[in-house]
Amino acid sequence: MTEARAYAWIFCAASAIPIDQPGKYRDIEAVADGINHAVPTQKEMDASISWSKSKGLLQRNGKKIQLTEEGRDFEVRLDRC
Repeated sequence: MTEARAYAWIFCAASAIPIDQPGKYRDIEAVADGINHAVPTQKEMDASISWSKSKGLLQRNGKKIQLTEEGRDFEVRLDRC
């Protein structure tokens, strides 16, 4: 899997977590598994979350992860395609 595909896969999984309830790392892994029928590797998760954070799409809230406002806007634009 290319880096871009892994980033998209993990971002998609993170965006499925309810906005008002930040998700734990394992919650995102479980959603990613459901999307792709494969558990993401630690490297895929770390790289994807780091990339999404660097672009302002995800943020950490303690040990939990959630979409930023920019991430929610980006997700809405993706749904229109």
